[in-house]
Amino acid sequence: MADAGQNTADGAGHSTAADVVSFGGVITPRTLSGTYQTNADSSGTSTFTDSLGDSAHFRNTVSPDGLHITSIETDAGTIITNVATYQFAQSSAAIVNGTSFAANAAAPGALISIFGDNLASGVAEATATPWPMQLGTTKVLVNGTAIPLYYLNPNQIDAQLPVNLAPGPAQLVVSVGGASSAPVTFTVSAAAPGIFTYGGFLRAIAVDYTGSRLGAVIGPATPAQPGDVLSVYLTGGGAVQPTGGTWTTGAVSPPGLSQVTGQYSVTIGGLPRWTAVAEHDGRLVRFHPRFLAFDREYNFVPRACNPASGCRGGKWSVAASDTCAKTSGPCASSPICTM
Repeated sequence: MADAGQNTADGAGHSTAADVVSFGGVITPRTLSGTYQTNADSSGTSTFTDSLGDSAHFRNTVSPDGLHITSIETDAGTIITNVATYQFAQSSAAIVNGTSFAANAAAPGALISIFGDNLASGVAEATATPWPMQLGTTKVLVNGTAIPLYYLNPNQIDAQLPVNLAPGPAQLVVSVGGASSAPVTFTVSAAAPGIFTYGGFLRAIAVDYTGSRLGAVIGPATPAQPGDVLSVYLTGGGAVQPTGGTWTTGAVSPPGLSQVTGQYSVTIGGLPRWTAVAEHDGRLVRFHPRFLAFDREYNFVPRACNPASGCRGGKWSVAASDTCAKTSGPCASSPICTM
């Protein structure tokens, strides 16, 4: 006998499930519902009744990291064990800023990355804007509303939060092929800036707009000079005052450079921006109209292509260098860059 499926627990002692059972060569799909209890020592019990009218009772043990549950059936005449794996990484690491990969750093309209398991049936990437609300068979819902998706693989999704999402707690659900995950709660901040970076040393993508250096990306071979005017790109700036039109979720928007509405400060090398940057109009931090086409504008990939790029089982995988730093193609199927 063998079976595989998905169990969704509501956090209040009730669960629902769907699986496919193979018994004696006969394949049978079924649905289940039941109750569970988890104790302070990570032990617990659960009971399920399936759509065929059969019931089963289990003793459970939760792993120390909270990501796996091992169960053994306690009904007479049975010797059945199973292992369940939580679909998401630990909630603090499952939903992160799409550029800095910092937890608790999501803001309205910002890029986010979602880490977990079985988040997609393959690898897919949006090829145009507005970004689609579904890639392959995967959809992501925040507070019940589908959000635009940019890139996904079975362990990672890159998406954009709605621009009108209110700060505070929010719930995220991933749906793959019609099967939905348990909801994960995360916090939305009014602003949570994360700077686009490249290379193995997390260098900021800073573009020089001074004289003959116009459009040069700052790096070891093209260092910035005192007095240079630089543009540095980020996500998570929060609400803006749209210029030239409406900021629309999933679109290359707003149409013009738009000032962020929140208070901000900028330092370079520890120096306040007014001693480090010459700018005359008081609007240093603005929202770029090609935000969602960033990788195609500067040939950088604002995805999980940096040293701290992968989260599996609630742990970050850190690469020593990054061969995905300057490529217009998709990353490897793993969220960790190919070495």
